[in-house]
Amino acid sequence: GINWIKWRFPEITTSDIQEITEKPIFIFSAGMRSGSTWIQRLMMSSSETVIWGEPYARSFIIQNMAKQIEPFSQDFPKKDFIYRQKFEDISNQWVANLYPDLRFFQQAHRLFFINLFAIPARQKGAKRWGIKEVRLTGDHAVYLQWLFPESKFIFLIRNPYHSYQSYKIFTYLDQQQMTTENFGYIWRNLSESYVLYHEKLNAKLLKYEDVVKGNFELKELASYLEIDLKDPNQLIKIANKDDLPKIDQFTKITLDEINILKNIVNPLAEQLGYYPED
Repeated sequence: GINWIKWRFPEITTSDIQEITEKPIFIFSAGMRSGSTWIQRLMMSSSETVIWGEPYARSFIIQNMAKQIEPFSQDFPKKDFIYRQKFEDISNQWVANLYPDLRFFQQAHRLFFINLFAIPARQKGAKRWGIKEVRLTGDHAVYLQWLFPESKFIFLIRNPYHSYQSYKIFTYLDQQQMTTENFGYIWRNLSESYVLYHEKLNAKLLKYEDVVKGNFELKELASYLEIDLKDPNQLIKIANKDDLPKIDQFTKITLDEINILKNIVNPLAEQLGYYPED
């Protein structure tokens, strides 16, 4: 949809509506238990940044907003449906299909996010805002970059076998929300999209394993995000803290579960260097 808009309406640019330059930070994680909250904490170690955590998740805000772009095509909307003239009597013309200029469509989407996320962040004294999510694909990142061209993206991936083990332990006291198959497909779909889009979007593709071991350049990440980040050693201790129920016969990942995951997440998992025995 966005590609059709850019091709058919090249005059539509976000710079036309930017009263305040927005540089949101979006943290996308390949499913649950992949370290996204740790990254969120790291981003918020800068006093100038507020990263909202999976805001109103059950409302699927970003997914539903982005879905409005899907119908755009070679034929929709018809250009003669779009009202462009400022001072024209159109009362005697065909107005059954009369659309506001597409600039206002884009602006409405942009202002929705500014009103919901940017303004409350500024009221808290933050100069930058962002969102941490565990359900969004690279396609959603394309949509957000269309609204905010100067936005920054972090795509986070973790060994799917370890993620599932952590998820199984984490949900042990509650009813599990996902089957092993569901978990595997979510990991694969999200991870595939991050690998596909990270260069196109100039996003940072990070592995959880590198993050918690400190095998990443903090200064480089801070420079990319254009914020100051504190030394993450204390946060790494938090990430490594064993505050979950211990692994037992009920929470241990079984051979059947490993085989189910393996059939779903490969070959991508192995291409990323992920194996169940690691």
